[in-house]
Amino acid sequence: MHSPSDDALVLHSEEPALQSQRGGRELPELAHRLRSGFVPVVIPLWRKNLARIPALISWLREQGRALPMPEAFQPRPNHFLAEDLGAYHTYVQHLLSPHALRVAPPDQELLAIASRLDHATLVPAGDRLRLFGMITEAVFVGPRVFHLDVTNACNTNCLYCWFHSPLAGARPDAAKLDRRWRNSFLEVPVALQLLDDLRELGSVEDLVISGKGEPLLHPRILDLVSEAKDRELFVTLFTNGILLDQVLRERLLQRPPDLLYVSVSAATPATYRLLHRDCAEGEFERVRANLRALGESREQLKLATPRIVLVMVLNRYNAEELEAFYELGRELGVAFVRYQVMADEPYLREAGLLAPQLPAVLEQLAKVEKKQGEGPRLVENISLQAVRLAENQTDWSHHHFLHHPCNVGWFFARSWADGGYSFCCSPKATALGHDRSFKELWQSEHYRSFRRAGKYIPSHADFTFEDGTPLYTPICNRCPHYEQMAYFDNLARSCGLEEYLWR
Repeated sequence: MHSPSDDALVLHSEEPALQSQRGGRELPELAHRLRSGFVPVVIPLWRKNLARIPALISWLREQGRALPMPEAFQPRPNHFLAEDLGAYHTYVQHLLSPHALRVAPPDQELLAIASRLDHATLVPAGDRLRLFGMITEAVFVGPRVFHLDVTNACNTNCLYCWFHSPLAGARPDAAKLDRRWRNSFLEVPVALQLLDDLRELGSVEDLVISGKGEPLLHPRILDLVSEAKDRELFVTLFTNGILLDQVLRERLLQRPPDLLYVSVSAATPATYRLLHRDCAEGEFERVRANLRALGESREQLKLATPRIVLVMVLNRYNAEELEAFYELGRELGVAFVRYQVMADEPYLREAGLLAPQLPAVLEQLAKVEKKQGEGPRLVENISLQAVRLAENQTDWSHHHFLHHPCNVGWFFARSWADGGYSFCCSPKATALGHDRSFKELWQSEHYRSFRRAGKYIPSHADFTFEDGTPLYTPICNRCPHYEQMAYFDNLARSCGLEEYLWR
């Protein structure tokens, strides 16, 4: 690339901080020169303006330049990024060069980043694009995981639940969890539009149908599963298993989800009753029978799905049952067992793990891990949480995520049953209603500001979301997305690109 001529104005970014960071003339000076007369302009392509060329052209138009509007850079699925960079440069240069505007070829740093990602052939294409988005602060594909909450209604009251626990009355916002809130169901047209958006965005890896309540209470839940499968989405459905009677099982197996997470959290009827204080007589046995019958029917029909994940939310009442819970999973023929530590919310601490229980928890986990070859596999094991809990029970991350880039805005999003979208699992509103399509929101400048705040979280302490929630909240100390965060950290590290997650 030859150097721009001395009389050409070099525009690196339409954002003052980035323009200054690159050592170019300040934007006010550039604007003055442009308005004072016709001068040639050079735009060097680098990692933070690659997806911003239309924004740069809009800025130049505001200064009086008559320029055609190029399309934004969008890599093609399953193509080499380096090739797409070259093709995009050729396109914008051809479009803009007749107007005394030269777009310089991608710089060596950008080409090296693309080359390293192109060589990561074992990494799914969507995740390569998500990592490329983190590095270039752009978005080229939808979230890897989308949580679709379908209802706030529930038919039980798990002691560890944020919303329906008998302890939740001590929440600071308990008054909001009124009858209207509890009767919220996601409207089907909204859900169908969301499914269309996810398909168009390439978010096919994991649609998690969950909620602040029991998803099977939604009257159209199985229709929504079927609609998602029609769009070739991988579907994970959450349930407590109470409603999985014969009629519902037969309907479920007609168009099954890929994974069925069943939260039971007990290996014995006595522990189940402690954790579900208003449960019906024989409910634990009924859930167990439902799961056994579902597995048998699936085998008879020779179906590969749903694969069942038996979930234990670890607390003080079931901490002695980790091994027994694994054996329950083996008895029922489930594919996976998942253990997770219950949320350490102040109003739930009556049910939280006790420090003296942690050594036994770690000992049981070690035994269970050795059994995987002869029984269910463990999914998202809690060993990291458990070890750190032994050191600091209420903050197992030791503020790790306050000093680590939060890249959740590239791989996750959530929609609430009662309206709106959230940046992560905890309520951090990116939109307060469903009036705007998710695709439009995800690709918007507004959402870009959320992502950048997360990436540079130490310098965005005052950032708030649409509902006034701060960017960093106490739940970040036990981030529900720590596995996904670690996945992309490791991916970046394996490609030699880890430094770009920070800058």
